[in-house]
Amino acid sequence: MKPIKPKKHKILCPHCSCPTPIMADENAVCKGIYVKCKGAHCKKEFEIKINENEIK
Repeated sequence: MKPIKPKKHKILCPHCSCPTPIMADENAVCKGIYVKCKGAHCKKEFEIKINENEIK
């Protein structure tokens, strides 16, 4: 029997909607993680905030 893998979601930049190289599963909860956008013209820093009710 194969284990069930949780669904993963790409984290998008809130400024330009460019996908970042960070993924979160459906049960993820975090705050205080800062990432710099990899978009060609954006390069802005933003905080990843995922609460319990956001992705499910």
